[in-house]
Amino acid sequence: MPSDARVLFMRPFNDRQISLTAYLSPRQRNPYFLLRMYHLGSPWFSLRGAHELCIARDSSSLQFWRWSPVDECSKLWASLSFMTWEEMVLLYCCFLSFKARNTLTVQIAPQELSLRGERKLFQARIDDDGSRHSLIVYEDTMTKGIRLHAAVWDGALRQCPVWTAFVTHQSASSTWMKRVSKFKVRLADIQLYVFCQDYQQQNQRRGSAGAFEICFVSEEASKRFRELFAPPVTESIITIETTEKTEKS
Repeated sequence: MPSDARVLFMRPFNDRQISLTAYLSPRQRNPYFLLRMYHLGSPWFSLRGAHELCIARDSSSLQFWRWSPVDECSKLWASLSFMTWEEMVLLYCCFLSFKARNTLTVQIAPQELSLRGERKLFQARIDDDGSRHSLIVYEDTMTKGIRLHAAVWDGALRQCPVWTAFVTHQSASSTWMKRVSKFKVRLADIQLYVFCQDYQQQNQRRGSAGAFEICFVSEEASKRFRELFAPPVTESIITIETTEKTEKS
């Protein structure tokens, strides 16, 4: 790794027997990944650009694949295991953002744009910090965790991650979500993990508590989003409750 490179992050795995370092090359300003492993007590290094790798999920691991020109096929470069789904999501989003914004990237495979094992519950367009984004709600089928995911809506960076936020137990509170207009809702106690350096989340924060405001393009999408987390009381339930009260009286 060049001495003047800008390190983006360094993540250890397997009790520090493996480490992955992401950095920007000083000249091209493109992201590279440095893999360090120990073999028979000695360190072994491998360097690849984000544009040279493909990513896929295997249960609780992320696999990175490289192309072998000799064998003319993809070969496993690294398999990294995670203790939590949240940590895996963050590295996945980082990698996808690095690859999408890399000037050396030729293309991103369609299967890389979604994380295997996640189910899409919702998708709609939003106006977000002056840009048009796609807001998706994902549920992980293994952990049942839920996250919000904002991605570029169109253009050359279409589907590139902008930010993600994990939905916690706070969503069960009646004060977590507030409807402020036909198109806007505000979320309290939501932490964003941002993958785009131009995105300014403070432009979407409101009030002294910093509630995060989501502005939907359509009223129908705003309604569907609210119902996803706070389903409306059905007519049958209302009828049953009314009947019970009538019988008691």
